[in-house]
Amino acid sequence: MVKAVLFDMGETLVAAEPVSETFHKILKLYGVKLPKKKIEELCEKAREKLNMDKMAELGNRFWVEFNINVLKGLGIKENIALSGSFGSSP
Repeated sequence: MVKAVLFDMGETLVAAEPVSETFHKILKLYGVKLPKKKIEELCEKAREKLNMDKMAELGNRFWVEFNINVLKGLGIKENIALSGSFGSSP
């Protein structure tokens, strides 16, 4: 019998690298070289725009919307339309 379920969304038990660092690594793999500071600022803006209230509202689409906000802020336009299809219902 399950007595409790724990969701670690705030790096309480598992420390993950910042989202901006992940963005930086992935963009670098694709030849996009941008200052980490710029990526950090855009991630913070996306966090402010898509606060935790939006997470409940958007469900699976939260991170899709987060990524789209950051990529648009970085001026990356290629494949943005494609990224909007992720997280949608079949």
